[in-house]
Amino acid sequence: MEKLQIDVLPLVLGCALPMAVLPNSMRAIKILLTAFFAVHIPTAIHGIKSGGYGPGGWFGDQNDLSFALNAAIGIGTYLFLESYVGKRKAWIAIGMGIMVTAVIVSFSRGGLLGLASVGAYLFMTAKRSRMPILVMCVIGIVAILLFAPAEWKEEMGTIDTAASAQDTGGKRLYYWEIGWKMFLDHPLTGVGTENYGIRAPEYRDTSRFKESMWKRVAHSLYFTLIPEHGLVGIFIFLGMLRACFRGHRRLQQRYDDDPEHETRRTAAMLSSGLSAAMVASLVTGTFVSVLYYPPVWFLAALMGSLADVADMEHEAEEADAAELAELEASS
Repeated sequence: MEKLQIDVLPLVLGCALPMAVLPNSMRAIKILLTAFFAVHIPTAIHGIKSGGYGPGGWFGDQNDLSFALNAAIGIGTYLFLESYVGKRKAWIAIGMGIMVTAVIVSFSRGGLLGLASVGAYLFMTAKRSRMPILVMCVIGIVAILLFAPAEWKEEMGTIDTAASAQDTGGKRLYYWEIGWKMFLDHPLTGVGTENYGIRAPEYRDTSRFKESMWKRVAHSLYFTLIPEHGLVGIFIFLGMLRACFRGHRRLQQRYDDDPEHETRRTAAMLSSGLSAAMVASLVTGTFVSVLYYPPVWFLAALMGSLADVADMEHEAEEADAAELAELEASS
Protein backbone atom coordinates (compact mmCIF):
# COMPACT_ATOMS: atom_id res chain seq x y z
CA MET A 1 0.00 0.00 0.00
CA GLU A 2 2.87 2.34 0.79
CA LYS A 3 4.42 1.78 -2.65
CA LEU A 4 1.03 2.42 -4.26
CA GLN A 5 0.83 5.76 -2.46
CA ILE A 6 4.37 6.70 -3.42
CA ASP A 7 4.18 5.73 -7.10
CA VAL A 8 0.60 6.07 -8.27
CA LEU A 9 -1.12 8.69 -6.12
CA PRO A 10 1.25 11.57 -7.10
CA LEU A 11 0.47 10.82 -10.76
CA VAL A 12 -3.28 10.67 -10.17
CA LEU A 13 -3.74 13.45 -7.62
CA GLY A 14 -0.88 15.72 -8.63
CA CYS A 15 -0.98 15.41 -12.41
CA ALA A 16 -3.69 13.37 -14.09
CA LEU A 17 -6.70 14.54 -12.05
CA PRO A 18 -5.98 18.30 -12.37
CA MET A 19 -5.37 17.90 -16.11
CA ALA A 20 -8.70 16.06 -16.41
CA VAL A 21 -10.82 18.66 -14.61
CA LEU A 22 -9.10 22.06 -14.94
CA PRO A 23 -9.26 22.69 -18.72
CA ASN A 24 -12.68 24.22 -19.33
CA SER A 25 -12.55 25.06 -23.02
CA MET A 26 -11.26 23.75 -26.32
CA ARG A 27 -8.80 26.64 -26.39
CA ALA A 28 -7.34 25.64 -23.00
CA ILE A 29 -6.85 22.05 -24.13
CA LYS A 30 -5.23 23.19 -27.37
CA ILE A 31 -2.80 25.33 -25.36
CA LEU A 32 -1.99 22.35 -23.11
CA LEU A 33 -1.33 20.10 -26.10
CA THR A 34 0.79 22.76 -27.78
CA ALA A 35 2.82 23.13 -24.59
CA PHE A 36 3.14 19.33 -24.31
CA PHE A 37 4.54 19.22 -27.84
CA ALA A 38 6.79 22.25 -27.42
CA VAL A 39 8.56 21.06 -24.26
CA HIS A 40 9.67 17.92 -26.08
CA ILE A 41 11.62 19.90 -28.68
CA PRO A 42 14.54 20.84 -26.35
CA THR A 43 14.39 17.28 -25.01
CA ALA A 44 14.84 15.96 -28.55
CA ILE A 45 17.70 18.40 -29.18
CA HIS A 46 19.40 17.14 -26.03
CA GLY A 47 18.89 13.58 -27.26
CA ILE A 48 20.55 14.35 -30.59
CA LYS A 49 23.52 16.04 -28.90
CA SER A 50 23.96 13.26 -26.33
CA GLY A 51 23.78 10.33 -28.74
CA GLY A 52 20.19 9.36 -28.02
CA TYR A 53 20.09 9.77 -24.24
CA GLY A 54 17.43 11.81 -22.48
CA PRO A 55 18.17 14.61 -19.99
CA GLY A 56 17.62 12.31 -16.98
CA GLY A 57 14.85 11.47 -14.58
CA TRP A 58 12.32 8.96 -15.88
CA PHE A 59 13.54 9.32 -19.46
CA GLY A 60 17.25 8.94 -19.19
CA ASP A 61 18.09 6.14 -21.61
CA GLN A 62 17.44 5.73 -25.33
CA ASN A 63 14.29 3.64 -25.04
CA ASP A 64 12.69 6.03 -22.56
CA LEU A 65 13.53 9.02 -24.75
CA SER A 66 11.93 7.38 -27.79
CA PHE A 67 8.87 6.47 -25.72
CA ALA A 68 8.34 10.14 -24.80
CA LEU A 69 9.08 11.56 -28.26
CA ASN A 70 6.83 9.14 -30.14
CA ALA A 71 3.85 10.39 -28.11
CA ALA A 72 4.76 14.01 -28.85
CA ILE A 73 5.09 13.22 -32.57
CA GLY A 74 1.55 11.79 -32.60
CA ILE A 75 0.17 14.98 -31.04
CA GLY A 76 2.30 17.20 -33.28
CA THR A 77 0.94 15.61 -36.45
CA TYR A 78 -2.61 16.70 -35.72
CA LEU A 79 -1.57 20.08 -34.32
CA PHE A 80 0.04 20.56 -37.74
CA LEU A 81 -3.08 19.44 -39.63
CA GLU A 82 -5.46 21.40 -37.40
CA SER A 83 -3.69 24.74 -37.88
CA TYR A 84 -4.41 27.13 -40.74
CA VAL A 85 -1.43 29.38 -39.91
CA GLY A 86 1.64 28.86 -42.10
CA LYS A 87 4.21 29.91 -39.48
CA ARG A 88 2.67 27.66 -36.87
CA LYS A 89 2.69 24.74 -39.31
CA ALA A 90 6.36 25.43 -40.07
CA TRP A 91 7.57 25.34 -36.48
CA ILE A 92 5.51 22.23 -35.72
CA ALA A 93 6.99 20.50 -38.78
CA ILE A 94 10.51 21.49 -37.72
CA GLY A 95 9.82 20.24 -34.19
CA MET A 96 8.59 16.89 -35.48
CA GLY A 97 11.65 16.60 -37.70
CA ILE A 98 13.91 17.15 -34.69
CA MET A 99 11.99 14.54 -32.69
CA VAL A 100 12.15 11.93 -35.46
CA THR A 101 15.89 12.58 -35.74
CA ALA A 102 16.28 12.04 -31.98
CA VAL A 103 14.39 8.72 -32.18
CA ILE A 104 16.73 7.58 -34.97
CA VAL A 105 19.81 8.75 -33.09
CA SER A 106 18.66 6.77 -30.03
CA PHE A 107 19.25 3.46 -31.92
CA SER A 108 16.17 2.14 -30.08
CA ARG A 109 14.51 -0.71 -31.94
CA GLY A 110 11.41 -0.40 -29.78
CA GLY A 111 11.43 3.32 -30.50
CA LEU A 112 11.49 2.64 -34.23
CA LEU A 113 8.54 0.23 -33.93
CA GLY A 114 6.66 2.84 -31.90
CA LEU A 115 7.41 5.50 -34.51
CA ALA A 116 6.19 3.18 -37.26
CA SER A 117 3.01 2.52 -35.27
CA VAL A 118 2.31 6.27 -35.15
CA GLY A 119 2.54 6.54 -38.93
CA ALA A 120 0.44 3.41 -39.51
CA TYR A 121 -2.25 4.45 -37.02
CA LEU A 122 -2.46 7.98 -38.41
CA PHE A 123 -2.78 6.71 -41.97
CA MET A 124 -5.39 4.07 -41.13
CA THR A 125 -7.59 6.35 -39.03
CA ALA A 126 -7.27 9.62 -40.94
CA LYS A 127 -10.08 10.18 -43.40
CA ARG A 128 -9.83 13.66 -44.85
CA SER A 129 -6.13 14.02 -43.89
CA ARG A 130 -4.78 10.75 -45.30
CA MET A 131 -2.86 12.32 -48.18
CA PRO A 132 -0.86 14.89 -46.14
CA ILE A 133 -0.09 12.18 -43.56
CA LEU A 134 1.12 9.86 -46.33
CA VAL A 135 3.32 12.66 -47.71
CA MET A 136 4.83 13.29 -44.25
CA CYS A 137 5.47 9.58 -43.74
CA VAL A 138 7.13 9.23 -47.15
CA ILE A 139 9.33 12.27 -46.54
CA GLY A 140 10.36 10.84 -43.16
CA ILE A 141 11.15 7.40 -44.57
CA VAL A 142 13.18 8.83 -47.46
CA ALA A 143 15.11 11.11 -45.10
CA ILE A 144 15.88 8.18 -42.79
CA LEU A 145 17.07 5.97 -45.65
CA LEU A 146 19.25 8.76 -47.07
CA PHE A 147 20.82 10.14 -43.91
CA ALA A 148 20.75 7.36 -41.28
CA PRO A 149 24.25 5.98 -40.64
CA ALA A 150 25.15 2.44 -41.65
CA GLU A 151 25.48 1.46 -37.97
CA TRP A 152 21.85 2.41 -37.38
CA LYS A 153 20.62 0.40 -40.37
CA GLU A 154 22.64 -2.58 -39.16
CA GLU A 155 21.16 -2.30 -35.65
CA MET A 156 17.59 -2.00 -36.93
CA GLY A 157 18.21 -4.99 -39.18
CA THR A 158 18.54 -7.16 -36.07
CA ILE A 159 14.86 -6.69 -35.13
CA ASP A 160 13.91 -10.03 -36.71
CA THR A 161 16.57 -11.85 -34.65
CA ALA A 162 15.98 -9.93 -31.43
CA ALA A 163 14.40 -12.92 -29.68
CA SER A 164 17.62 -14.94 -29.74
CA ALA A 165 19.29 -15.65 -26.42
CA GLN A 166 22.37 -13.68 -27.46
CA ASP A 167 20.31 -10.52 -28.00
CA THR A 168 18.75 -8.19 -25.44
CA GLY A 169 15.40 -9.28 -26.87
CA GLY A 170 16.06 -12.81 -25.64
CA LYS A 171 16.58 -11.51 -22.11
CA ARG A 172 13.36 -9.51 -22.37
CA LEU A 173 11.45 -12.66 -23.25
CA TYR A 174 12.99 -14.28 -20.16
CA TYR A 175 11.80 -11.36 -18.00
CA TRP A 176 8.32 -11.58 -19.53
CA GLU A 177 8.19 -15.32 -18.85
CA ILE A 178 8.99 -14.64 -15.20
CA GLY A 179 6.22 -12.03 -15.11
CA TRP A 180 3.73 -14.48 -16.57
CA LYS A 181 4.61 -17.17 -14.01
CA MET A 182 4.26 -14.55 -11.29
CA PHE A 183 0.79 -13.67 -12.59
CA LEU A 184 -0.29 -17.32 -12.67
CA ASP A 185 0.66 -17.61 -8.99
CA HIS A 186 -1.11 -14.34 -8.04
CA PRO A 187 -3.83 -13.91 -10.69
CA LEU A 188 -6.34 -11.72 -8.85
CA THR A 189 -4.46 -8.73 -7.44
CA GLY A 190 -0.88 -9.51 -8.44
CA VAL A 191 2.21 -9.10 -6.26
CA GLY A 192 1.86 -5.33 -5.78
CA THR A 193 3.31 -2.14 -7.19
CA GLU A 194 7.03 -2.40 -8.00
CA ASN A 195 7.23 -5.85 -6.44
CA TYR A 196 8.21 -7.57 -9.69
CA GLY A 197 11.89 -7.08 -8.86
CA ILE A 198 11.34 -8.24 -5.29
CA ARG A 199 9.65 -11.50 -6.26
CA ALA A 200 11.55 -12.20 -9.51
CA PRO A 201 14.46 -14.07 -7.82
CA GLU A 202 11.96 -16.78 -6.85
CA TYR A 203 11.37 -17.51 -10.53
CA ARG A 204 14.86 -17.21 -11.98
CA ASP A 205 16.28 -19.95 -14.20
CA THR A 206 20.02 -20.19 -13.57
CA SER A 207 20.42 -22.60 -16.47
CA ARG A 208 19.58 -19.73 -18.85
CA PHE A 209 20.82 -16.57 -17.12
CA LYS A 210 23.02 -16.26 -14.04
CA GLU A 211 21.84 -12.85 -12.83
CA SER A 212 20.02 -12.72 -9.49
CA MET A 213 16.99 -10.75 -10.84
CA TRP A 214 16.84 -8.78 -7.58
CA LYS A 215 15.25 -5.35 -8.25
CA ARG A 216 15.11 -6.04 -12.00
CA VAL A 217 12.22 -4.66 -14.05
CA ALA A 218 10.08 -6.51 -16.58
CA HIS A 219 11.09 -4.30 -19.53
CA SER A 220 7.46 -4.04 -20.63
CA LEU A 221 4.45 -1.97 -19.64
CA TYR A 222 2.25 -5.05 -19.95
CA PHE A 223 4.48 -7.48 -18.06
CA THR A 224 4.69 -4.91 -15.30
CA LEU A 225 0.90 -4.48 -15.18
CA ILE A 226 -0.01 -8.19 -15.42
CA PRO A 227 2.08 -9.63 -12.56
CA GLU A 228 2.01 -6.59 -10.28
CA HIS A 229 -1.73 -5.82 -10.45
CA GLY A 230 -3.36 -9.03 -11.66
CA LEU A 231 -6.83 -9.26 -13.17
CA VAL A 232 -8.13 -6.34 -11.11
CA GLY A 233 -5.45 -4.00 -12.44
CA ILE A 234 -5.79 -5.31 -15.99
CA PHE A 235 -9.56 -4.72 -15.89
CA ILE A 236 -9.13 -1.15 -14.58
CA PHE A 237 -6.39 -0.31 -17.10
CA LEU A 238 -8.33 -1.69 -20.07
CA GLY A 239 -11.46 0.09 -18.83
CA MET A 240 -9.57 3.38 -18.80
CA LEU A 241 -8.36 2.84 -22.36
CA ARG A 242 -11.84 1.83 -23.50
CA ALA A 243 -13.31 5.04 -22.06
CA CYS A 244 -10.59 7.12 -23.74
CA PHE A 245 -11.13 5.66 -27.20
CA ARG A 246 -14.92 5.67 -26.89
CA GLY A 247 -14.72 9.42 -26.30
CA HIS A 248 -12.43 9.76 -29.31
CA ARG A 249 -14.84 7.85 -31.55
CA ARG A 250 -17.72 10.05 -30.36
CA LEU A 251 -15.87 13.24 -31.28
CA GLN A 252 -14.83 11.80 -34.63
CA GLN A 253 -18.42 10.80 -35.44
CA ARG A 254 -19.68 14.32 -34.75
CA TYR A 255 -17.05 15.71 -37.08
CA ASP A 256 -18.02 13.19 -39.76
CA ASP A 257 -21.66 14.26 -39.43
CA ASP A 258 -20.79 17.94 -39.88
CA PRO A 259 -17.28 18.42 -41.35
CA GLU A 260 -17.82 22.18 -41.83
CA HIS A 261 -18.35 22.75 -38.09
CA GLU A 262 -15.12 24.39 -36.90
CA THR A 263 -15.39 23.45 -33.21
CA ARG A 264 -16.10 19.82 -34.06
CA ARG A 265 -13.16 19.82 -36.45
CA THR A 266 -10.82 21.12 -33.74
CA ALA A 267 -12.10 18.60 -31.19
CA ALA A 268 -11.71 15.71 -33.63
CA MET A 269 -8.21 16.80 -34.68
CA LEU A 270 -6.96 17.21 -31.11
CA SER A 271 -8.55 13.91 -30.11
CA SER A 272 -6.89 12.18 -33.08
CA GLY A 273 -3.52 13.55 -31.97
CA LEU A 274 -4.06 12.29 -28.44
CA SER A 275 -5.20 8.86 -29.62
CA ALA A 276 -2.14 8.58 -31.89
CA ALA A 277 0.08 9.53 -28.95
CA MET A 278 -1.61 6.90 -26.80
CA VAL A 279 -1.11 4.21 -29.48
CA ALA A 280 2.56 5.21 -29.77
CA SER A 281 2.95 4.94 -25.98
CA LEU A 282 1.24 1.55 -25.83
CA VAL A 283 3.34 0.12 -28.68
CA THR A 284 6.68 1.54 -27.50
CA GLY A 285 5.75 0.52 -23.95
CA THR A 286 5.73 -3.13 -25.04
CA PHE A 287 9.50 -3.10 -24.65
CA VAL A 288 10.00 -0.62 -21.78
CA SER A 289 8.84 -0.64 -18.15
CA VAL A 290 6.86 2.59 -18.40
CA LEU A 291 3.64 1.77 -16.53
CA TYR A 292 4.44 4.31 -13.81
CA TYR A 293 5.81 6.96 -16.17
CA PRO A 294 3.67 10.09 -16.65
CA PRO A 295 2.81 10.05 -20.41
CA VAL A 296 0.12 7.33 -20.51
CA TRP A 297 -1.66 8.88 -17.54
CA PHE A 298 -1.35 12.43 -18.90
CA LEU A 299 -2.73 11.34 -22.25
CA ALA A 300 -5.64 9.49 -20.64
CA ALA A 301 -6.47 12.55 -18.54
CA LEU A 302 -6.38 14.86 -21.55
CA MET A 303 -8.46 12.50 -23.68
CA GLY A 304 -11.11 12.43 -20.96
CA SER A 305 -10.95 16.19 -20.48
CA LEU A 306 -11.26 16.86 -24.20
CA ALA A 307 -14.27 14.56 -24.53
CA ASP A 308 -15.99 16.22 -21.53
CA VAL A 309 -15.38 19.74 -22.82
CA ALA A 310 -16.57 18.82 -26.32
CA ASP A 311 -19.67 17.15 -24.86
CA MET A 312 -20.49 20.26 -22.83
CA GLU A 313 -20.09 22.53 -25.85
CA HIS A 314 -22.20 20.15 -27.94
CA GLU A 315 -24.97 20.11 -25.32
CA ALA A 316 -24.88 23.91 -25.09
CA GLU A 317 -25.22 24.18 -28.88
CA GLU A 318 -28.18 21.79 -28.86
CA ALA A 319 -29.84 23.74 -26.03
CA ASP A 320 -29.37 27.03 -27.91
CA ALA A 321 -30.78 25.48 -31.07
CA ALA A 322 -33.80 24.12 -29.19
CA GLU A 323 -34.41 27.50 -27.54
CA LEU A 324 -34.18 29.26 -30.90
CA ALA A 325 -36.61 26.76 -32.43
CA GLU A 326 -39.07 27.43 -29.58
CA LEU A 327 -38.83 31.16 -30.07
CA GLU A 328 -39.42 30.82 -33.79
CA ALA A 329 -42.39 28.51 -33.21
CA SER A 330 -43.97 30.86 -30.65
CA SER A 331 -43.58 33.87 -32.91
